[in-house]
Amino acid sequence: MKDEYRHTLKATFIMSFAQITGALSSIIRAKIIAIIMGPIGIGLNSIFQITINTAAQINSLGINQSGVRDISYAHNTDIKKYQQTINAFYTLICYTAFAGLILFALVAPLLNYSSFGSSKTYLPSFYILAFGLFFFTLSNGNITLLQGSQKLLPLAKSSITGYLSSLLIGIPLYIFAKEKGIVIAIVIGYALTYLANSYFVRKSGIKPHMIKLNQAILLSKPILKLGVIIMISSFIINGYSYLTNVLIRLWGGLEDVGLYQSAFALTSQNMAIISAALVADYYPRLSVVRDNRTQFNTTVSQQGEILLIAITFISILLIIFAPIVIKILLSESFMTITPLVRAMSFAFIFRSTWSVLAYIALAKGDRKVYLWYDAVLGNGGYFIINMGAYYYGGLEALGFSCIIGSAFVALLLLIVYSRKYHFAFSNSYYKLFFICFLLISLFGALTFIKSSVIFIITSIVLCIPTSIFLFKALNNRVNLKEYIIQKRKHL
Repeated sequence: MKDEYRHTLKATFIMSFAQITGALSSIIRAKIIAIIMGPIGIGLNSIFQITINTAAQINSLGINQSGVRDISYAHNTDIKKYQQTINAFYTLICYTAFAGLILFALVAPLLNYSSFGSSKTYLPSFYILAFGLFFFTLSNGNITLLQGSQKLLPLAKSSITGYLSSLLIGIPLYIFAKEKGIVIAIVIGYALTYLANSYFVRKSGIKPHMIKLNQAILLSKPILKLGVIIMISSFIINGYSYLTNVLIRLWGGLEDVGLYQSAFALTSQNMAIISAALVADYYPRLSVVRDNRTQFNTTVSQQGEILLIAITFISILLIIFAPIVIKILLSESFMTITPLVRAMSFAFIFRSTWSVLAYIALAKGDRKVYLWYDAVLGNGGYFIINMGAYYYGGLEALGFSCIIGSAFVALLLLIVYSRKYHFAFSNSYYKLFFICFLLISLFGALTFIKSSVIFIITSIVLCIPTSIFLFKALNNRVNLKEYIIQKRKHL
């Protein structure tokens, strides 16, 4: 049992480290662009990145996420089936990469018009960006092969190599080519990332081969069917995000949009770092045991417990030091979002449950359940709760609605999956959740202390027993002392 917890902790640590590297690279890149080119450079970089990310989402047909499920299952059950699956997936990725390049180039004038109006200054950039989509698609395909084959360390190494090489090649381009260098840096960055993860795919012993397209389609029907649903779900979820910004702008103005997005960026980045292991390790493992109810429930519960411990620690730190974090990463003028950041941090505990439950329908391959209960009803309910709160109470109410909305989605998925798949968290998970909820609530209540000095002192004092409890909770699951001793023996 402890070995399984250790694997989960190791996966969380490795992928979180890779995610931190990516986040730091993005921050450094944004700083350099801002210094050299100012707001125009930041704006151009954002437009090109959003365009290529959206195009990739459409172009991939969602098969990157759905492919992980089938590849991981075959990898652990049938070697012959595994080779057929990776061959079929690899063939589809290659075809979609070439098709994406051609289609993107054809619609480049339209993309330029939608972004910059009648000006054709940046039209050549969109033609160049088509090659970025090509390498981005191939790179994501390699990532799926590594995830599905459960090659966690090579996956993390390839991600870190890609992040750093993209940053290093981008800096001289920003300096010498200015605005024209932005799109070139994006394309070369994705090309380098593709070369990096291609190397780690080969080094890991994964050997995909091209096969006939009709054969690949026949073998990949389950991947394609689930992939299309994932793609549709992503568009629905992104649609809710878009409408959120539109309604905040209509009811409160652009300043409120900026404040909300700043708070969201600060908190979601922390959640993304901790949750990185969900996609890389948890989802493939869950797919392998999808037909064994006991193992399936145990895997979800164990991942949930490790995530709870990490999320509780991060939530408490953000609640205590939100003003300092805002000053460092933003500026003094953003201090009004402090209550919003704290409330969003409080919501992490429910989002952690939401996150681990979200992969259940995907691992089961249940397209309808994932589409309707997660994308439409879950995210739709979250959107309605937040917008209702903002309409009547503004940004401060929006913070509390994030807590209520996250709890609503977590409860909805728990009820649906318990009835649909007879899923149940372990008693250990519920006990840990209750204690972590009380701890976060305690630190949340401390924020109502008006004296900042008393608040900081009290919080730091209470952090000591809280940290001891969280460490013991982790140690009881992985036995850190024994694990460290074992690692030293192998050195």
